[in-house]
Amino acid sequence: STDAAELLKNYGEVRDAELNSRFLIADNKIITFMLTDDSKLNASYDIGVNVKSPFFVQSISALFNDKWKNMRQI
Repeated sequence: STDAAELLKNYGEVRDAELNSRFLIADNKIITFMLTDDSKLNASYDIGVNVKSPFFVQSISALFNDKWKNMRQI
């Protein structure tokens, strides 16, 4: 949301990804990604997968970082 983006700007760079996905990468070794669209599902049914695989995480991180360069800064 716009409110969340404004708050986060105080802590780091915020960009509009124009992606309908949610994930978190930690230490370039672990990724947690959500399997459902949170706008179409009750939060109590939300589900995610946590994967500890540096090989997989580095691949996803490289794809995201490449896309990041072209995202509009908020």
